[in-house]
Amino acid sequence: MSAANVQKTCESTREKLKPAIDRIEQFLVQQSLLFHLTEKPVETAYLPSVRGLSFNSQGWVNLRHIWFP
Repeated sequence: MSAANVQKTCESTREKLKPAIDRIEQFLVQQSLLFHLTEKPVETAYLPSVRGLSFNSQGWVNLRHIWFP
């Protein structure tokens, strides 16, 4: 089977399965069994006088080490 035929078969299968997959996804969301998580980057501003400011891997400020002179 040629690469073009394989691609057509995959696309055809994907088109046939999409409505069923969409229904399953909708059901799971309605039952609170599936959650779509997203990240929204935000710009952080702070005073230059703040000391000990660091961010963890999730982008949260480590409040334990912040101090103000």
